[in-house]
Amino acid sequence: TCLTHILFSIDSRRKFTAMFKLRVIAYAEQTNNCAAAREFKVSEKSVRDWKKLSAQLKLLPKNKCANRGKCNKWPQLEVEVAKYVSENRQNGYGVSRGSIRIFALKLARKLGITDFKASHGWCTGFMKRNDFVLRRRRKISQLLPQELDDK
Repeated sequence: TCLTHILFSIDSRRKFTAMFKLRVIAYAEQTNNCAAAREFKVSEKSVRDWKKLSAQLKLLPKNKCANRGKCNKWPQLEVEVAKYVSENRQNGYGVSRGSIRIFALKLARKLGITDFKASHGWCTGFMKRNDFVLRRRRKISQLLPQELDDK
């Protein structure tokens, strides 16, 4: 029992692809959850959880490490903040992490969300979820020489 306890505690730190999870589910349906857990060296709880999510796992790409990470807690807020960032960038204004957080806090108050803090971690996750990167606006500051066309 000591070896299985160590094995299953390591299980929570490993990542599994959707294809692996589907193989475990198929084996568990042929035999049972406990036998599948022993065969693939995962916990029986993981097998039970994966069986519940089998419909979602079939729709995912096979190499995706399925159902990892958290989903966003305030989707309506994040859609509005993403629009704000996109519009500001299209208009040529710079967007900083601080401006995103301040706008998100104001919007949360307007939407009546009380448990939102607009933390640094939330902002980082928001930018990853929406494929935003903080970058500088670049302009060509030097003019080209007047004799360029003549040569």
